[in-house]
Amino acid sequence: MRAIAEEIARVCEAGESACLATLIHSVGSVPMSQRAKLLVRADGSLAGTIGGGCLEAEVWQLAREVIGEGRGRCLSVRLDQAAAAAEGLVCGGRVEILLEPVGGAETAAFYREVAALLAGGGRAVLATPVDPADAPGGHLLVRADGSLVGGLDDASMQAAVVAAAPEVLAAGVPRLAVCAPGATGLQAAGAPGRRVFLEPLAPEPTLLIFGAGHVGLATARMGALVGMRVVVVDDRAEFAHRARFPGAEAVVVESFTDAFARFTPDESTFIVIVTRGHQHDETVLAQALRTPARYVGMIGSRRKVAVIFRRLREQGFSEAELARVRAPIGLAIGADTPEEIAVSILAEVIAVRRGAWREALSVR
Repeated sequence: MRAIAEEIARVCEAGESACLATLIHSVGSVPMSQRAKLLVRADGSLAGTIGGGCLEAEVWQLAREVIGEGRGRCLSVRLDQAAAAAEGLVCGGRVEILLEPVGGAETAAFYREVAALLAGGGRAVLATPVDPADAPGGHLLVRADGSLVGGLDDASMQAAVVAAAPEVLAAGVPRLAVCAPGATGLQAAGAPGRRVFLEPLAPEPTLLIFGAGHVGLATARMGALVGMRVVVVDDRAEFAHRARFPGAEAVVVESFTDAFARFTPDESTFIVIVTRGHQHDETVLAQALRTPARYVGMIGSRRKVAVIFRRLREQGFSEAELARVRAPIGLAIGADTPEEIAVSILAEVIAVRRGAWREALSVR
């Protein structure tokens, strides 16, 4: 979302127009992220994706019309229709996509606020009225502290959104809701009334890598590729530098004995320990276990892991604390090279992040 917000602001500040397509509702199997967004610029170029294939082509065509008319619309598509089947998109699902014209200084300022919030590690709920799609109803950003940016034309809807924001933010899942006349609060989609789309916004999770060697380098590259905020820490300046890790948000030279001196991991932090030696790994792991990080993984053979765990038990760490550690790190895919090991690490990180665990996608 941060990249899309920055691009919307840039386009608007340049005096250009565009169309933002957002997935607001889906039923069944669909070939896209539940947070799918596509920005179509006036010249036809794109940022983001709404799923690709014939669906994205249809959205692109409608977006050009929205830009020309300056009026939004909603698109509902069943993905088992013949046209979709011709493109191999027989997913059996149904999607609804909101297409909004974007442009002007006010829109630029609003999305600059969205981008700045995410860049600073903030959290918020973005509310966008859906009905009627051809009549903009404003945008509202409800920050985690309750402060507001922007506003909605419908005062009762705005009050209901502000009241629902903490729950939406805690759930972390986009939600299509209804502001029903005379009702208290928002209702579930399907109820009569004016719909509003609520998006919980949070910064991308941080991939905190200890070790700037070959595996750390490959893991950092892949972490950036999947959209994580990458931070690399090593005690060797000749390895930990920006030229070696151009895609990282931060590259830090720091002693492993004070590994978290510059960072405070939280529940959205994924810690990967791949230093150059067992002792360094143990030193970092002991500190990592005292953080609330979502994921803690350490490289090494089963024998090495057993030795380190024994030492940590002697230091007073409990079995419950040690059970948090993914070690040996990564999924068992037979990885051999640094790049393959990085794939196995990121596969495990993604599985933990998405709550999916070692389920084969193949049917045979």
